[in-house]
Amino acid sequence: MRPVPTEPPGEIRSIAGVLGVNSPRLEWAALQLYLKRKDRPKSSYQALRAATVYASCRVLGVPKTLKDVSAATGVKASEIAREYRRILLEESLRVSQPDSTAFVPDIARRAGLEPTVERRAVEIISTLKEIGATAGKAPTTVAAASLYVAYSELHPIRTEGEPTQKSIADAAGVCELSVRNRYHAIRSTLVWAAERVNAP
Repeated sequence: MRPVPTEPPGEIRSIAGVLGVNSPRLEWAALQLYLKRKDRPKSSYQALRAATVYASCRVLGVPKTLKDVSAATGVKASEIAREYRRILLEESLRVSQPDSTAFVPDIARRAGLEPTVERRAVEIISTLKEIGATAGKAPTTVAAASLYVAYSELHPIRTEGEPTQKSIADAAGVCELSVRNRYHAIRSTLVWAAERVNAP
Protein backbone atom coordinates (compact mmCIF):
# COMPACT_ATOMS: atom_id res chain seq x y z
CA MET A 1 0.00 0.00 0.00
CA ARG A 2 1.46 3.33 -1.08
CA PRO A 3 1.91 5.98 1.64
CA VAL A 4 -0.34 9.01 1.38
CA PRO A 5 1.70 11.98 0.12
CA THR A 6 2.01 14.83 2.57
CA GLU A 7 2.27 17.46 -0.15
CA PRO A 8 0.86 17.83 -3.67
CA PRO A 9 2.64 15.65 -6.22
CA GLY A 10 4.80 17.39 -8.75
CA GLU A 11 2.26 17.07 -11.55
CA ILE A 12 -0.47 18.95 -9.71
CA ARG A 13 1.94 21.63 -8.55
CA SER A 14 3.26 21.91 -12.12
CA ILE A 15 -0.25 22.46 -13.51
CA ALA A 16 -0.92 25.14 -10.93
CA GLY A 17 2.40 26.76 -11.79
CA VAL A 18 1.66 26.86 -15.52
CA LEU A 19 -1.72 28.40 -14.72
CA GLY A 20 0.08 31.06 -12.68
CA VAL A 21 -1.67 30.01 -9.48
CA ASN A 22 0.44 29.98 -6.33
CA SER A 23 -1.98 28.51 -3.82
CA PRO A 24 -1.04 25.67 -1.45
CA ARG A 25 -4.72 25.50 -0.53
CA LEU A 26 -5.71 24.82 -4.14
CA GLU A 27 -2.92 22.27 -4.57
CA TRP A 28 -3.99 20.46 -1.41
CA ALA A 29 -7.67 20.44 -2.44
CA ALA A 30 -6.72 19.01 -5.85
CA LEU A 31 -4.55 16.36 -4.20
CA GLN A 32 -7.40 15.16 -1.97
CA LEU A 33 -9.72 14.81 -4.96
CA TYR A 34 -7.02 13.02 -6.95
CA LEU A 35 -6.16 10.50 -4.21
CA LYS A 36 -9.78 9.38 -3.99
CA ARG A 37 -9.87 8.56 -7.69
CA LYS A 38 -6.40 7.65 -8.88
CA ASP A 39 -6.94 3.87 -8.76
CA ARG A 40 -10.29 3.87 -10.50
CA PRO A 41 -10.60 2.28 -13.96
CA LYS A 42 -11.54 4.26 -17.06
CA SER A 43 -9.74 7.34 -15.83
CA SER A 44 -6.74 8.87 -17.52
CA TYR A 45 -4.23 10.03 -14.90
CA GLN A 46 -3.51 13.16 -16.95
CA ALA A 47 -7.19 14.04 -17.38
CA LEU A 48 -7.91 13.24 -13.74
CA ARG A 49 -5.13 15.49 -12.46
CA ALA A 50 -6.29 18.30 -14.75
CA ALA A 51 -9.91 17.85 -13.64
CA THR A 52 -9.04 17.95 -9.94
CA VAL A 53 -7.15 21.21 -10.47
CA TYR A 54 -10.05 22.66 -12.45
CA ALA A 55 -12.57 21.54 -9.82
CA SER A 56 -10.45 23.12 -7.08
CA CYS A 57 -10.30 26.36 -9.06
CA ARG A 58 -14.09 26.39 -9.29
CA VAL A 59 -14.54 25.67 -5.59
CA LEU A 60 -12.05 28.32 -4.49
CA GLY A 61 -13.17 30.92 -7.02
CA VAL A 62 -9.89 31.01 -8.96
CA PRO A 63 -10.65 32.51 -12.39
CA LYS A 64 -9.34 29.77 -14.67
CA THR A 65 -11.38 28.23 -17.45
CA LEU A 66 -11.56 24.72 -18.78
CA LYS A 67 -9.62 25.92 -21.83
CA ASP A 68 -6.94 27.42 -19.58
CA VAL A 69 -6.44 24.07 -17.84
CA SER A 70 -6.49 22.24 -21.16
CA ALA A 71 -3.78 24.53 -22.55
CA ALA A 72 -1.70 24.11 -19.39
CA THR A 73 -1.87 20.32 -19.44
CA GLY A 74 -2.17 19.37 -23.10
CA VAL A 75 -5.27 17.33 -22.24
CA LYS A 76 -8.39 17.80 -24.37
CA ALA A 77 -11.02 20.00 -22.74
CA SER A 78 -13.65 17.32 -23.40
CA GLU A 79 -11.64 14.75 -21.40
CA ILE A 80 -11.16 17.16 -18.50
CA ALA A 81 -14.86 18.03 -18.59
CA ARG A 82 -15.80 14.34 -18.41
CA GLU A 83 -13.67 13.77 -15.32
CA TYR A 84 -14.90 17.03 -13.81
CA ARG A 85 -18.52 15.93 -14.19
CA ARG A 86 -17.69 12.66 -12.42
CA ILE A 87 -16.15 14.59 -9.56
CA LEU A 88 -19.24 16.80 -9.26
CA LEU A 89 -21.50 13.75 -9.18
CA GLU A 90 -19.45 12.02 -6.49
CA GLU A 91 -18.59 14.97 -4.27
CA SER A 92 -20.71 17.56 -2.53
CA LEU A 93 -18.72 20.41 -4.01
CA ARG A 94 -20.04 23.94 -3.88
CA VAL A 95 -18.74 25.48 -7.06
CA SER A 96 -19.19 29.15 -7.77
CA GLN A 97 -19.48 31.12 -10.97
CA PRO A 98 -16.30 33.21 -11.19
CA ASP A 99 -16.64 36.98 -11.31
CA SER A 100 -16.23 38.32 -14.85
CA THR A 101 -13.92 41.03 -13.52
CA ALA A 102 -11.37 38.41 -12.47
CA PHE A 103 -10.85 37.36 -16.09
CA VAL A 104 -10.19 40.86 -17.40
CA PRO A 105 -6.44 41.17 -16.60
CA ASP A 106 -5.42 37.88 -18.26
CA ILE A 107 -7.52 38.50 -21.38
CA ALA A 108 -6.28 42.08 -21.66
CA ARG A 109 -2.66 40.95 -21.35
CA ARG A 110 -3.04 38.23 -23.98
CA ALA A 111 -4.86 40.62 -26.33
CA GLY A 112 -2.25 43.36 -25.86
CA LEU A 113 -4.71 45.90 -24.47
CA GLU A 114 -3.50 48.87 -22.47
CA PRO A 115 -4.33 49.46 -18.78
CA THR A 116 -6.86 52.20 -19.58
CA VAL A 117 -8.94 49.71 -21.57
CA GLU A 118 -8.67 47.19 -18.76
CA ARG A 119 -9.84 49.74 -16.18
CA ARG A 120 -12.77 50.84 -18.34
CA ALA A 121 -13.82 47.20 -18.86
CA VAL A 122 -13.88 46.71 -15.09
CA GLU A 123 -16.10 49.81 -14.76
CA ILE A 124 -18.44 48.43 -17.43
CA ILE A 125 -18.74 45.08 -15.68
CA SER A 126 -19.43 46.87 -12.39
CA THR A 127 -22.31 48.75 -14.04
CA LEU A 128 -23.67 45.53 -15.52
CA LYS A 129 -23.53 43.78 -12.15
CA GLU A 130 -25.38 46.62 -10.43
CA ILE A 131 -28.40 46.10 -12.66
CA GLY A 132 -28.13 42.31 -12.75
CA ALA A 133 -27.10 42.10 -16.39
CA THR A 134 -24.35 39.53 -15.80
CA ALA A 135 -26.55 36.90 -14.14
CA GLY A 136 -26.42 33.61 -15.98
CA LYS A 137 -23.89 34.89 -18.53
CA ALA A 138 -20.56 33.16 -19.20
CA PRO A 139 -18.01 35.24 -17.25
CA THR A 140 -15.24 34.94 -19.82
CA THR A 141 -17.54 36.11 -22.61
CA VAL A 142 -18.73 39.05 -20.51
CA ALA A 143 -15.11 39.98 -19.76
CA ALA A 144 -14.05 39.72 -23.41
CA ALA A 145 -17.05 41.68 -24.70
CA SER A 146 -16.59 44.37 -22.03
CA LEU A 147 -12.96 44.75 -23.09
CA TYR A 148 -14.04 45.21 -26.70
CA VAL A 149 -16.69 47.74 -25.68
CA ALA A 150 -14.06 49.60 -23.64
CA TYR A 151 -11.57 49.55 -26.52
CA SER A 152 -14.21 50.82 -28.95
CA GLU A 153 -15.09 53.68 -26.61
CA LEU A 154 -11.47 54.71 -26.10
CA HIS A 155 -10.44 54.19 -29.75
CA PRO A 156 -13.40 55.31 -31.89
CA ILE A 157 -11.20 55.78 -34.96
CA ARG A 158 -10.21 52.37 -36.30
CA THR A 159 -6.62 51.74 -37.38
CA GLU A 160 -4.93 48.85 -39.11
CA GLY A 161 -3.54 46.17 -36.84
CA GLU A 162 -5.67 47.12 -33.83
CA PRO A 163 -7.36 44.49 -31.66
CA THR A 164 -10.53 43.01 -33.12
CA GLN A 165 -13.46 41.07 -31.75
CA LYS A 166 -11.78 37.94 -33.03
CA SER A 167 -8.40 38.65 -31.43
CA ILE A 168 -10.03 39.42 -28.09
CA ALA A 169 -12.26 36.34 -28.36
CA ASP A 170 -9.18 34.23 -29.10
CA ALA A 171 -7.40 35.75 -26.10
CA ALA A 172 -10.37 34.78 -23.94
CA GLY A 173 -10.70 31.33 -25.48
CA VAL A 174 -14.32 31.91 -26.45
CA CYS A 175 -16.33 32.04 -29.68
CA GLU A 176 -16.15 35.28 -31.68
CA LEU A 177 -19.91 35.15 -32.31
CA SER A 178 -20.55 34.96 -28.56
CA VAL A 179 -18.39 38.05 -28.01
CA ARG A 180 -20.17 39.90 -30.83
CA ASN A 181 -23.61 39.11 -29.43
CA ARG A 182 -22.60 40.02 -25.89
CA TYR A 183 -20.93 43.23 -27.18
CA HIS A 184 -24.19 44.45 -28.73
CA ALA A 185 -26.13 43.48 -25.60
CA ILE A 186 -23.69 45.37 -23.37
CA ARG A 187 -23.81 48.47 -25.57
CA SER A 188 -27.61 48.49 -25.40
CA THR A 189 -27.56 47.93 -21.64
CA LEU A 190 -25.12 50.80 -21.07
CA VAL A 191 -27.29 53.15 -23.13
CA TRP A 192 -30.34 52.10 -21.12
CA ALA A 193 -28.47 52.56 -17.82
CA ALA A 194 -27.26 56.02 -18.87
CA GLU A 195 -30.80 57.07 -19.83
CA ARG A 196 -32.09 55.99 -16.42
CA VAL A 197 -29.42 58.02 -14.65
CA ASN A 198 -30.17 61.11 -16.72
CA ALA A 199 -33.93 60.78 -16.57
CA PRO A 200 -35.74 63.64 -14.72
